[in-house]
Amino acid sequence: MEDLLSEVPSEGPLVLVDAVSSLGAMPCYPSRWRIDGLASCSQKGLLAPPGLAVVYLSERGWERTKRDACPSYFFDLALHRRFLNKSRPQNPFTPPVSVFYGLAESLRFLGGFGWGPWFSRTRRKARSFEAACEGMGLELFVGEQEFRSPVMTALEIPAGKERPVKQALEEMGITVAEGQGREGGTLRIAHYNPGGWPEVCLLAGGVFGAARKCGIDARDGFLEKALQTWNRGGKESC
Repeated sequence: MEDLLSEVPSEGPLVLVDAVSSLGAMPCYPSRWRIDGLASCSQKGLLAPPGLAVVYLSERGWERTKRDACPSYFFDLALHRRFLNKSRPQNPFTPPVSVFYGLAESLRFLGGFGWGPWFSRTRRKARSFEAACEGMGLELFVGEQEFRSPVMTALEIPAGKERPVKQALEEMGITVAEGQGREGGTLRIAHYNPGGWPEVCLLAGGVFGAARKCGIDARDGFLEKALQTWNRGGKESC
């Protein structure tokens, strides 16, 4: 990422990043990576309730706001900046105060855990769960491991089975999302919470049980493969 963005000329196009699913759960250094605009949210990787947009702009990005008028009064970032630069910083609109407090608490938790260990732990959970799914014989949406998200696993489910599998998981108390942008066949499972190896076991066992219940021939022995991956992933506490 850093090598790629270092080649972007300063007079080139703005570099914009959608960090909705990644911010807080994996490394993100917008100033170092020469990102001009980054947008995320309070939920997902930041572990807070939904309701807040999180935005970063470089100086080059802020300069662009002076040239181009925002078509929306509510989303006018220059307006927000003017209010934040007051002697007593404030929001231009009534803010969701309770969500601010929730986000502050989440950031205290993440900072106390340590950002580096937290990023490693999230990736470790995802890779271990992927190994379990592959051990069952399930297909992953992204074949090459280096391109898989460390915060979410996308499973390819046989046609017509994705809704029954989703429902079977929900009956166990496991909520997953279907794929986006095309008809069926994919389930998305997130890895944001603080759980460790026990959660990987419960999640993988849930997928195994749901698959079997829905007539998918999932193989045994998947937890051994997951444990091998988990043990290679580091020595932090479970």
